[in-house]
Amino acid sequence: MLQLRPTPAETKPEPTLLTPCLRALAYYRVSTKKQLETDYDPDGNSIQTQRTDCHTTADRYGYDVVDEYLEPGNSGTSVTKRPVFQKLSKRVAESGDIDAVIMYRCNRIFRNEWDAAITGH
Repeated sequence: MLQLRPTPAETKPEPTLLTPCLRALAYYRVSTKKQLETDYDPDGNSIQTQRTDCHTTADRYGYDVVDEYLEPGNSGTSVTKRPVFQKLSKRVAESGDIDAVIMYRCNRIFRNEWDAAITGH
């Protein structure tokens, strides 16, 4: 009989004083104002799709999303031209209380390998 291993969400213990919850930030970005107003898009071109997926991922791996960052309709060609992403990066670097940043897909954030490399991806 084939037995499947449980997913991380199925084995995750409830946080206690001895097992603190992992803290995460979620980052969502759309390129156009039209995408900002879309309720659901299976290709990830809506905030709602990205938000649902990021929270599902957080739950699966035992993270608590403590804050969300939304880059609305900003189609910068580089992460250096995205002010909300810069704010998120600054918080991660300075606070020391964030265990992960969760995003829908890397291609929603990074246009090329250089952007990923300079942000520590």
